[in-house]
Amino acid sequence: MRYELNLATRPFVNTTIPLLIALLVAAGIIAFTAFNVSVLQASAAGGSYSDRIEEATDRNQQFREMISEIENSLRQIDLGQLSERIEFANGLIEARRRNLSLMLDRLEQLFGDKNVRARSISTNIQGDSVQLRMVVEDEGDEALRLVDDLRSSPYLKNAYIREESALTDGTGKSWNIEVTYFFTERE
Repeated sequence: MRYELNLATRPFVNTTIPLLIALLVAAGIIAFTAFNVSVLQASAAGGSYSDRIEEATDRNQQFREMISEIENSLRQIDLGQLSERIEFANGLIEARRRNLSLMLDRLEQLFGDKNVRARSISTNIQGDSVQLRMVVEDEGDEALRLVDDLRSSPYLKNAYIREESALTDGTGKSWNIEVTYFFTERE
């Protein structure tokens, strides 16, 4: 059997936990009171809630009037005429796209069975014509035959060689050719 014997005049009692709980409750009450005081002061300084609601309602009405003005101005735009313009522009774009595809198909036919490689083709559209600049490579003088074929084509005019240079590996020549392609109604 075991007996606990406490001979102290005042026995030790651990009061740390109840003291912490009491301090937390007091801090919560003080924080809540401070929050309520600050809200009360803000409402007294800024006017009443009804004044704020009235201001917000006025701003909302102003925004609605602005939206109404914008809607009225949009209703006045003739969308039929705008739609016609858009259709016309889309038609032009589509026609040019098809014509450029046809132009590249015709160039491919002119290259035919010649041993000529196109290294680059650049275009510059000017009205009803396209200025083409091509850099081609060959191992002989096949590019000269290509230029003759370009000159004899009914769709191409003003074909000429701007520059001729030897390839760096010595296997052939590089030709800088310029030609004008004309869009026609038969396309």
